[in-house]
Amino acid sequence: MPKRPAVILLHGGGPAGKDLPGAKVMTELLARAGWDVLAMDMPYFGERATSLLTTFTEQEKHERLYNQPSAYLDWVTQVVKDVGRAFDLLVEERGADPKRISLIGESRGAVVGAIVGGAERRLAAVALLYGGHFDALEREHLPAACPANYIGRLSPRPLLMINGTRDTDLVKDTSVLPLYRLAKAPKLILWADTGHQLPTEEHRAALLKWLREHLK
Repeated sequence: MPKRPAVILLHGGGPAGKDLPGAKVMTELLARAGWDVLAMDMPYFGERATSLLTTFTEQEKHERLYNQPSAYLDWVTQVVKDVGRAFDLLVEERGADPKRISLIGESRGAVVGAIVGGAERRLAAVALLYGGHFDALEREHLPAACPANYIGRLSPRPLLMINGTRDTDLVKDTSVLPLYRLAKAPKLILWADTGHQLPTEEHRAALLKWLREHLK
């Protein structure tokens, strides 16, 4: 039996983690299209929740995690390790093709996904959905936890970014475009006339087309 392509999915910053509605939509979309999908809870979210985050408001997430440079670096480091372990599991236990495993990150998962993609060189392609360099409430992060220091390392692996022109969280001119400019070819950015949300049906179709082209 030929080995199958696979996707590792990083969710956004909601309390349900991989069970967020948007993550479920994306998982089902990819599975129906023929990819094996490993949707993992990042630390402090979903089944890995702790007492660090309780309300999951934007204020709490930023005060306790995203704007705590040392804690955020530890969190990013753990996510990178977890994706590496997810890659191993897909290959060794699920029979995935190691040359056709990609990463898709949504929102906060896209922010950290730029770092993961640069650090985990085995990933064949990276798609960042409604992500960017930093969100509207972030004040600082350490260089080792900065997407701008990693996104250039994706090349020659392909990068796709999908973003909203009216996104007030990951803002086009101050967060998204500066990060995209640091990426090297091959890269593609698609814009929707939307705020911060799940990609439109049109762009979900474009994502599937992009995956098929780059993970043949």
